[in-house]
Amino acid sequence: MCRRQPAGAYISSRSMLEQPDQFAKLGIPLQQVFPVEPFEVVSIGPFSLFCFATSHDSAGSVGWFITYEDQNLMVLTDTGLTTVEHKQLAKDANILFLEANYDKRMLETGPYPLYLKRRIDGSHGHLSNEQALYFLKDSGFAGNHIYFIHLSDVNNDPALLEKAARRTIQTPFTVCHKNQWYGPQPEAL
Repeated sequence: MCRRQPAGAYISSRSMLEQPDQFAKLGIPLQQVFPVEPFEVVSIGPFSLFCFATSHDSAGSVGWFITYEDQNLMVLTDTGLTTVEHKQLAKDANILFLEANYDKRMLETGPYPLYLKRRIDGSHGHLSNEQALYFLKDSGFAGNHIYFIHLSDVNNDPALLEKAARRTIQTPFTVCHKNQWYGPQPEAL
């Protein structure tokens, strides 16, 4: 979007400091990139947002909490574990975009080398389907909708996640498939 529109890209200051070459690779002009600190509230028109730390092996990995009027949206991805802080934010969210990256059995029996399996399943990796569903129960999330995101093409099966979620949670949810658009068509925006 930043390549087509004069929109800003907000990123953790640590990511910007330690990975400046990423913006050039993405074709995003540096004057459109704005560094933010965790829990620094940024206002953009009617929206307020802040980032919070996640546990991932990339520098400055963060999730986002966005407020519009009386609605709160949380994005929690690229984290190998969840914290009390994450649970409180989820409890306050109306809509939650939550990583469910892999099915543990598929990862264990899949084609990845052992070091990569350990990285994905580690505390600085990603959430499994089981961890994501446990997080929902443990956080007391009582919002309107959950979007399961960042599913691995190799180590997950959307049908497995959907089946497990139907058994575990009552909240309406969507298992997001790669390259699938959800919501109004982009040209309508």
